[in-house]
Amino acid sequence: MTKLRVPVFRDRIVINVDESAKAAERAAWRTWTLVEWDPEVNSEILRLMTDPTCRYCSERMRDVAGIGLGGRVVLCPRCGNWGGRGTRFEMGPVNHRGSLGLVHRIDLDSPELTIGELVGYLKEVPDALFELSPFRAEQFVMDLLREALDCEVRPVGGRKDGGVDGYIVAGEQLKTIVQVKAATPR
Repeated sequence: MTKLRVPVFRDRIVINVDESAKAAERAAWRTWTLVEWDPEVNSEILRLMTDPTCRYCSERMRDVAGIGLGGRVVLCPRCGNWGGRGTRFEMGPVNHRGSLGLVHRIDLDSPELTIGELVGYLKEVPDALFELSPFRAEQFVMDLLREALDCEVRPVGGRKDGGVDGYIVAGEQLKTIVQVKAATPR
Protein backbone atom coordinates (compact mmCIF):
# COMPACT_ATOMS: atom_id res chain seq x y z
CA MET A 1 0.00 0.00 0.00
CA THR A 2 1.36 3.41 -0.99
CA LYS A 3 1.63 6.00 1.75
CA LEU A 4 -0.51 9.06 1.23
CA ARG A 5 1.59 12.20 0.82
CA VAL A 6 0.24 15.67 1.58
CA PRO A 7 1.30 18.65 -0.58
CA VAL A 8 2.54 21.44 1.71
CA PHE A 9 3.62 24.89 0.51
CA ARG A 10 6.12 26.39 2.96
CA ASP A 11 8.68 28.06 0.74
CA ARG A 12 8.79 30.09 -2.44
CA ILE A 13 11.09 30.93 -5.31
CA VAL A 14 11.37 34.55 -6.39
CA ILE A 15 12.87 35.22 -9.80
CA ASN A 16 13.08 37.89 -12.44
CA VAL A 17 10.77 36.70 -15.19
CA ASP A 18 10.92 37.41 -18.87
CA GLU A 19 9.93 35.74 -22.08
CA SER A 20 13.41 34.46 -22.91
CA ALA A 21 16.84 33.65 -21.61
CA LYS A 22 18.24 36.47 -23.77
CA ALA A 23 16.15 39.00 -21.86
CA ALA A 24 17.46 37.56 -18.59
CA GLU A 25 21.02 37.95 -19.83
CA ARG A 26 20.32 41.58 -20.83
CA ALA A 27 18.87 42.19 -17.36
CA ALA A 28 22.08 41.11 -15.63
CA TRP A 29 23.98 44.29 -16.55
CA ARG A 30 21.29 46.73 -15.38
CA THR A 31 21.36 48.46 -12.00
CA TRP A 32 19.14 45.82 -10.42
CA THR A 33 20.35 42.25 -10.23
CA LEU A 34 18.81 38.96 -11.14
CA VAL A 35 17.43 37.24 -8.06
CA GLU A 36 17.56 33.89 -9.80
CA TRP A 37 16.78 32.66 -13.27
CA ASP A 38 15.66 29.12 -13.84
CA PRO A 39 14.15 28.15 -17.20
CA GLU A 40 11.73 25.65 -15.63
CA VAL A 41 10.49 28.13 -13.00
CA ASN A 42 10.29 30.88 -15.61
CA SER A 43 8.20 28.74 -17.97
CA GLU A 44 5.90 27.65 -15.11
CA ILE A 45 5.22 31.28 -14.14
CA LEU A 46 4.54 32.17 -17.77
CA ARG A 47 2.26 29.12 -18.13
CA LEU A 48 0.25 30.16 -15.04
CA MET A 49 -0.41 33.56 -16.56
CA THR A 50 -2.11 32.01 -19.61
CA ASP A 51 -3.34 28.67 -18.23
CA PRO A 52 -3.95 28.94 -14.46
CA THR A 53 -4.30 25.21 -13.84
CA CYS A 54 -2.58 23.63 -10.84
CA ARG A 55 0.37 21.46 -11.84
CA TYR A 56 -0.13 19.27 -8.75
CA CYS A 57 -3.89 18.54 -8.70
CA SER A 58 -5.10 19.93 -12.08
CA GLU A 59 -7.65 22.20 -10.37
CA ARG A 60 -8.52 25.53 -11.98
CA MET A 61 -6.66 28.25 -10.05
CA ARG A 62 -8.28 31.53 -8.93
CA ASP A 63 -7.02 35.09 -9.15
CA VAL A 64 -6.22 36.29 -5.63
CA ALA A 65 -4.49 39.55 -6.35
CA GLY A 66 -4.34 42.02 -9.15
CA ILE A 67 -0.98 43.64 -8.52
CA GLY A 68 -1.15 46.48 -10.99
CA LEU A 69 0.51 46.98 -14.35
CA GLY A 70 -0.94 43.71 -15.59
CA GLY A 71 0.51 41.62 -12.76
CA ARG A 72 -1.37 38.61 -11.41
CA VAL A 73 -1.22 36.07 -8.57
CA VAL A 74 -3.22 32.82 -8.79
CA LEU A 75 -4.00 30.26 -6.08
CA CYS A 76 -5.23 26.67 -6.26
CA PRO A 77 -8.32 26.38 -4.02
CA ARG A 78 -7.75 22.66 -3.57
CA CYS A 79 -4.11 22.26 -2.55
CA GLY A 80 -2.80 25.79 -2.00
CA ASN A 81 -0.27 25.92 -4.84
CA TRP A 82 0.26 29.52 -5.99
CA GLY A 83 2.28 31.64 -8.34
CA GLY A 84 2.30 34.91 -10.18
CA ARG A 85 4.21 37.79 -11.62
CA GLY A 86 4.25 41.55 -11.53
CA THR A 87 6.49 44.26 -10.15
CA ARG A 88 7.13 45.74 -6.76
CA PHE A 89 8.03 49.12 -8.23
CA GLU A 90 5.36 51.47 -9.50
CA MET A 91 7.60 52.57 -12.34
CA GLY A 92 9.44 49.27 -12.64
CA PRO A 93 9.45 46.81 -15.51
CA VAL A 94 5.97 45.42 -16.10
CA ASN A 95 5.55 41.79 -15.01
CA HIS A 96 9.23 41.50 -14.31
CA ARG A 97 9.22 39.69 -10.95
CA GLY A 98 7.76 36.25 -10.52
CA SER A 99 7.17 33.98 -7.57
CA LEU A 100 6.11 30.35 -7.17
CA GLY A 101 5.15 28.36 -4.09
CA LEU A 102 7.39 25.32 -3.61
CA VAL A 103 5.63 22.09 -2.80
CA HIS A 104 6.88 19.56 -0.28
CA ARG A 105 5.19 16.19 -0.15
CA ILE A 106 5.02 14.93 3.43
CA ASP A 107 3.70 11.55 4.58
CA LEU A 108 0.25 11.80 6.12
CA ASP A 109 1.51 10.18 9.33
CA SER A 110 4.67 12.29 9.61
CA PRO A 111 5.09 14.41 12.77
CA GLU A 112 6.66 17.02 10.43
CA LEU A 113 3.13 17.79 9.15
CA THR A 114 1.72 20.58 11.34
CA ILE A 115 -1.77 20.39 12.80
CA GLY A 116 -2.87 23.30 10.57
CA GLU A 117 -1.52 21.64 7.44
CA LEU A 118 -3.20 18.35 8.33
CA VAL A 119 -6.54 20.01 9.12
CA GLY A 120 -6.40 21.98 5.86
CA TYR A 121 -5.67 18.83 3.88
CA LEU A 122 -8.43 16.83 5.60
CA LYS A 123 -10.93 19.61 4.81
CA GLU A 124 -10.11 19.18 1.12
CA VAL A 125 -9.71 15.37 1.16
CA PRO A 126 -11.93 14.08 4.02
CA ASP A 127 -11.44 10.40 3.12
CA ALA A 128 -7.74 10.77 3.97
CA LEU A 129 -8.82 10.67 7.64
CA PHE A 130 -9.24 6.91 7.21
CA GLU A 131 -5.62 6.64 6.05
CA LEU A 132 -4.19 7.93 9.37
CA SER A 133 -2.38 5.32 11.42
CA PRO A 134 -3.96 4.64 14.84
CA PHE A 135 -1.01 6.35 16.56
CA ARG A 136 -1.23 9.45 14.32
CA ALA A 137 -5.04 9.56 14.77
CA GLU A 138 -4.60 9.66 18.57
CA GLN A 139 -1.90 12.32 18.29
CA PHE A 140 -4.07 14.33 15.88
CA VAL A 141 -7.05 14.35 18.28
CA MET A 142 -4.82 15.37 21.21
CA ASP A 143 -3.30 18.20 19.14
CA LEU A 144 -6.76 19.36 18.03
CA LEU A 145 -8.03 19.43 21.61
CA ARG A 146 -4.92 21.25 22.83
CA GLU A 147 -5.23 23.89 20.12
CA ALA A 148 -9.02 24.28 20.05
CA LEU A 149 -9.55 24.35 23.82
CA ASP A 150 -6.24 26.03 24.70
CA CYS A 151 -5.68 23.46 27.40
CA GLU A 152 -3.07 20.98 28.58
CA VAL A 153 -3.49 17.53 27.10
CA ARG A 154 -1.38 14.67 28.37
CA PRO A 155 -1.24 11.74 25.96
CA VAL A 156 -1.14 8.26 27.49
CA GLY A 157 -1.41 5.89 24.52
CA GLY A 158 0.34 2.59 24.08
CA ARG A 159 -0.86 -0.99 23.99
CA LYS A 160 -1.64 -1.22 27.70
CA ASP A 161 -3.31 2.15 28.21
CA GLY A 162 -6.56 0.61 29.48
CA GLY A 163 -8.49 2.38 26.71
CA VAL A 164 -7.37 5.82 27.85
CA ASP A 165 -5.51 7.74 25.19
CA GLY A 166 -5.09 11.04 26.99
CA TYR A 167 -6.14 13.37 29.79
CA ILE A 168 -7.21 16.99 29.73
CA VAL A 169 -5.89 18.60 32.89
CA ALA A 170 -6.08 21.99 34.58
CA GLY A 171 -3.11 22.52 36.89
CA GLU A 172 -2.74 19.05 38.36
CA GLN A 173 -6.45 18.30 38.36
CA LEU A 174 -7.86 15.75 35.89
CA LYS A 175 -10.77 17.26 33.95
CA THR A 176 -11.53 14.77 31.17
CA ILE A 177 -10.43 11.39 29.87
CA VAL A 178 -9.95 11.14 26.11
CA GLN A 179 -10.42 7.96 24.11
CA VAL A 180 -9.96 7.85 20.34
CA LYS A 181 -11.60 5.16 18.20
CA ALA A 182 -10.91 4.49 14.56
CA ALA A 183 -13.81 4.51 12.14
CA THR A 184 -14.14 2.87 8.76
CA PRO A 185 -15.48 4.64 5.68
CA ARG A 186 -19.11 4.00 4.79
